[in-house]
Amino acid sequence: MKKRKKITPKMIALICVLFIALLGVFYYFVIYQSIESAKKQYDIPTLQSQLTAEQTKASQKKKYQEATEAAKSKTKGTLAIYNNQVAEVNAFGDIMNSTADNISLNWSAPTLTGTTVRRDVVASFHANSYASVKSIIDQINNLPYRCLINDITFSSASNKDAVAIPNSSDINITMKVTFFETTNGAATTEGLTQVAQGSSSSSSSSSSSSK
Repeated sequence: MKKRKKITPKMIALICVLFIALLGVFYYFVIYQSIESAKKQYDIPTLQSQLTAEQTKASQKKKYQEATEAAKSKTKGTLAIYNNQVAEVNAFGDIMNSTADNISLNWSAPTLTGTTVRRDVVASFHANSYASVKSIIDQINNLPYRCLINDITFSSASNKDAVAIPNSSDINITMKVTFFETTNGAATTEGLTQVAQGSSSSSSSSSSSSK
């Protein structure tokens, strides 16, 4: 019968060294290189920067919207008698001509529900500061004619960093404003599209002005 070879402490130590070496090789080629490859592929720092910028942009947009909502909660202005569009166009011009440029006003056809007339305008313009934008919003909300700012979007062409937009000197704004009028006392209802209570209307742009 062949005699078994006895495993010595030296052999055990050698086996342990080999095992650790193999484990290191496995970690390097299978785990470490996979992680490094993923970092290069997805550019983690860039993604983190983009995520931070988007979160900040959302926060700044919320700031704009909260300021608008606060103004909307205070109903001001009288319900003008239809057709008051000329006065509304002139009011927009008075507000924006001194503080904005690249102005575009796209007016939609007015709609009638009961005796209430709704007239939407999408206003796009460029301002040189956040203070100018806030001033324009405040002035629109303080117009003598009843209106409601429905939506505001903003961007900065020269500064892509959302963090810096409130301090930017190059801000582009688009907002939708609804003017309310009444047919009570109106000389005519010509040009109005009747809309059933609770339904939405699709209206087309009827006029635009630009600076």
